[in-house]
Amino acid sequence: MSEERSFEKILKDIEVQVSKLEKGNMPLEEAIESYKQGVATIAELRSRLDDAKLQISEIQVHLAENEEFDS
Repeated sequence: MSEERSFEKILKDIEVQVSKLEKGNMPLEEAIESYKQGVATIAELRSRLDDAKLQISEIQVHLAENEEFDS
């Protein structure tokens, strides 16, 4: 069973890949494939961030509702 990588690990991997691409010493086809993978990975990271924002919003709503109830 494969373990899901953490957000931070994926972000670090993207940073390393960007650094390699910026050096410009990768063969063109490899660079294009790396870029495609990076774009897909960034989309995954954005989705995770959106999920985290939603969770935070739900917590804030729940806390606000509890404060109203306690008043």
